[in-house]
Parts: sequence; structure tokens; C-alpha cells
Amino acid sequence: MKKNSIIYKLSALVLSLIVVLIACEEDILVPPASTQADFTFTVEEIINDETDEVSYEVRFENKSVNASSYNWSFGNGETSTEENPVVIYDASGKYVITLTVTGPSDLYYNNLEKVEAILLGKNSLYFEDFTSEDEELPTDITTWDVDGDGFDWYWGIRSGDGQARSQSYDSDGDAALNPDNWLIMPAIDLTEFSTGALVIFRYTAGVSANTPRYRKENYGVMISGGEMIQEDFELIFEETFTEETPQWTPIEREIDISNYVGQVVYLAIRHFNVSDMDRMFISELEVYVIE
Repeated sequence: MKKNSIIYKLSALVLSLIVVLIACEEDILVPPASTQADFTFTVEEIINDETDEVSYEVRFENKSVNASSYNWSFGNGETSTEENPVVIYDASGKYVITLTVTGPSDLYYNNLEKVEAILLGKNSLYFEDFTSEDEELPTDITTWDVDGDGFDWYWGIRSGDGQARSQSYDSDGDAALNPDNWLIMPAIDLTEFSTGALVIFRYTAGVSANTPRYRKENYGVMISGGEMIQEDFELIFEETFTEETPQWTPIEREIDISNYVGQVVYLAIRHFNVSDMDRMFISELEVYVIE
């Protein structure tokens, strides 16, 4: 009788679990997909045979999910409510595109707007992504260890992507560092461009520390319109990363250096004014011009 009692109790328990599972399955409602704004675009350069003037035909393709209406702003004063508009730009430049969509009102986790800049007539003067088979910094990059501690910019890799790195902490020796490390690009010749040209220094930078409080690396962007000597450089931008800066995430920055048109310039990333954090990295360097 004792064995039968146990069997009956187990059977009742299994039956109860089945009932609960069926009830839960019936109560769960899967919400419909949310509305997500998205688009892609293609650019075709058009040259007038008679005047040699250049214009740009940009075809926008809507990729939004669960959207019922579309409002476009093209950064040139024009707007559209078409799903897949085509726009002609008469001048090169940087244009900020905004797509705002609407969808069902009872959805969650909606993303109703996408903003993206497009560059028309962009001419890249220099680009470096630190791809290296030799596992070294590019030979056209110059580094200075101004503080003289023997810790300089060096090459590293993360998830298959090359990086230039500089430390403010020596993990092997468990010691704080006080870096003044310069990562200097080769000379950029801006003498062939006229006043009014837009010249941008674009780079991506980030930090590596696991612990947020050690992510507060500091760096500056330096430029020289003279020689590649320390005295000729001036600081044009400085930034301190914060505890909220995501680890190992390249953050894009753009610095307008159009005032240096007509000169040959040197640009440098300077890791300085920091101690006892971890390290920072640079994953891309680019100088481009739009006339």
C-alpha cells in the first residue's frame, strides 16, 4: 500500500504539471514584430558633357520593418513621403539623411527614426586600418615616447582587426605609467585644394579595461602646419573617456581641419595627461576632402 500511495502521488504531480504547462502555453501571447526604420542607398556620379559639372543621383531603398508611412529629409532642404525616393544633389558635401516612419500604435520596442550622413564627392587622402601581416605598426607611422619610459604605441589585434595601442598601466610590472606617447601620421599635402574645401580628420578610438573605473584614458589630437617636431604641434581636440565608455568598442570622431588648406600638415594622436588606467587604442585613421 505504501508503494501504491507513492505512485498515486507522483501521477497526480505529473498531471498537475501538465495542466499548468498547458495553461501557461495558452496564456502566452507572442507580440507582433516592432516597427524599425531602416534604409540603404546607392550613389551614381553624373557628369554634364557640356559643362563638366558633377551632380549625384542617390537612390534610397526603404528597408523598414512593419512601417506604414515614410517621411524623408535629405539634408538639402528637400523632403519626400515616397517609400523609395531618388534624389539629385547638385553639389558635393556632407548631407544628413533622416527617415521617420509610422506603424501600428500597439507595438513595443519601436525604432521609428534612422539618421545617417552621406558624403558626396569624398576624396580620401589617407587611410589606415592597421591591417598587418607583420604584426607591426605601418612603416609610414612615426611614434614618439616623449616621457621616455620605454612604453610606446604598439600593434595589437582584436577580433581580427588590427589596432595601435598605448598603455597607462604596466600589467606585467603592476605599475602605473604616465604616458606621453605620440602616434604621428605621414605628411598630408593640402596645398592643391582651394579655400572652401572641407577637410576632415576621421579616426576611431576606444579603451580596453574590463573594469569601468579604469577606462578613463585621456588623449589629444595634435596638428603641425610646419615641421614634424614637437614644438610645431598644437592641440586641436582633447577627450577623456568615461566609465560608461564601452570596452573594446571603436568610437568615431571627426575633426574639421579645413583651416589648414594650402599647407602640408602632420596629424598625431597623443596619449597623455593620464596615469594608472589601462590602455587605449586607435583602429582607423583617415583624412578626406570634399570640394
